[in-house]
Amino acid sequence: MVKLAEQAEHYKEMVEYMEKVVGAAGEGEEPTVEEHNLLFVACKNVIAACLVMALIGSLLSILVAIVMPALCFLKISKNKAKPLQIVLGTTIVALGIISAALGTYSAISRIASSY
Repeated sequence: MVKLAEQAEHYKEMVEYMEKVVGAAGEGEEPTVEEHNLLFVACKNVIAACLVMALIGSLLSILVAIVMPALCFLKISKNKAKPLQIVLGTTIVALGIISAALGTYSAISRIASSY
């Protein structure tokens, strides 16, 4: 079952099967080399998937929740916005872009360090 899950790239299921295999072994028994390698592959791929989700989340959530509303406000209000509103909108956009860049850098560095 573990190898089928690996071939289908269902790594979470692979981890669950391996936990059952390791749990079924008696106390004091070490997993075989093959079991150890399969568990390692499953865990590594689950972690990599989470890191990729962190990368996507850090970039898109900041853009959708912070940057885009401020940009839309600035675009819609054009000449009607007061100077303070323009400054605040521009500041929010700049901070959002900086936050997205830092989150993306953090996620990429964690992905790179996991390999």
